[in-house]
Amino acid sequence: MRLILSAAICLISAGALAQSAGTPKLGPDAVPIFDNLDYLRSTPATDYWLLVNFHAKQPTPNGSSVAAAVMAVNALLGAPRFAEDQVLDETGLMAQVANQKWSSDIGLSGKGATFGEFGTYLRESLNAVGLEAATVAATAPADAEPASLDAFRAALAANEASGKNIMLAYFDRAVVTGDRGGAHLSPIGAYDEAKDLVLIMDVDRDWYVPYWTPATTLLVALVRPAASGPLAGERGGYFLVTRP
Repeated sequence: MRLILSAAICLISAGALAQSAGTPKLGPDAVPIFDNLDYLRSTPATDYWLLVNFHAKQPTPNGSSVAAAVMAVNALLGAPRFAEDQVLDETGLMAQVANQKWSSDIGLSGKGATFGEFGTYLRESLNAVGLEAATVAATAPADAEPASLDAFRAALAANEASGKNIMLAYFDRAVVTGDRGGAHLSPIGAYDEAKDLVLIMDVDRDWYVPYWTPATTLLVALVRPAASGPLAGERGGYFLVTRP
């Protein structure tokens, strides 16, 4: 009887262990922000400190575009100056932009925004909040070959060195995390050039904390057509928003 009971306990323990193991939150090409905090402690990391104060949460599964846009806008605007001014959120931004198609795109039955559409929505967002003088540069790398990687790393380094611009990535997240795929938008919080790691301030805050991924991996995620989701087949790139 004792042998049977011991065997049963072992089987239950093995089952519990198998259940607790589960699927890793991040794949082999991504690590949580906590695994590289030394970089943020030892450098100005201007973009990170601007963005983290306004880290938005996407309102729907297909709403990463508005969360990314409101983070960029808030980072460039800075803290509200007057007591009666609220910190801009996704609802407030959508009300000011008043683009019905965008509202539909991010709804529960929406498809999300394509790379080209997001460029338009981002421009409209800046105009709506008084940042008409800010510029938006969209780059869609053709491939992940060495020349494209060199150009991408140069853009990351230039963005990291300046406090006047914010970079946003449009990428297939499955390539980076190995988990939830599809076309997705999030700001880039920092670039650790020595380790070649890019910090993604993921707006899917129900499921992710910010995470680091190699620039090589992120470039693949930018150029590879999304393999799933309502925007399957859509290719990505990055946006650089610069204030005067």
